[in-house]
Amino acid sequence: MTAMQDETSIQLEAHRKQVHLHCYRMTGSLHDAEDLTQETLLRAWQKLPSFRGDSSVTTWLYRIATNACLDFLRGKKNRVLPWGPDFPRYETGAALPPSLPEAFWLEPYPDPQDEAIRREHISLAFLTLLQTLPPNQR
Repeated sequence: MTAMQDETSIQLEAHRKQVHLHCYRMTGSLHDAEDLTQETLLRAWQKLPSFRGDSSVTTWLYRIATNACLDFLRGKKNRVLPWGPDFPRYETGAALPPSLPEAFWLEPYPDPQDEAIRREHISLAFLTLLQTLPPNQR
């Protein structure tokens, strides 16, 4: 590998979050976006020796991510609907009602600030719980 390829390899990981968001926007699914981010970085790493530097690493990586998403979406026959108490249940193989919105399966992209608050709440709850234990069990 050349020095430029070594530097490019390091830059790939730096773009993970942007690639994940790009894949999420194309698929509407956090889970699919995670898989496609991994696929994108793997493809980029495998094609690294062929990267000539004619475009920026970002442009090159977004092209790979877009192609990975398009390949995935072309091959996906049926979308798995979300399941949970907020979603209606459908029998396996049953047709969906015509009034169901097309993007019913969309998942919200997590807000980093909300995630930080959630983690802080969990941390505080855990610390509070620890304080109820005797010292030797902490």
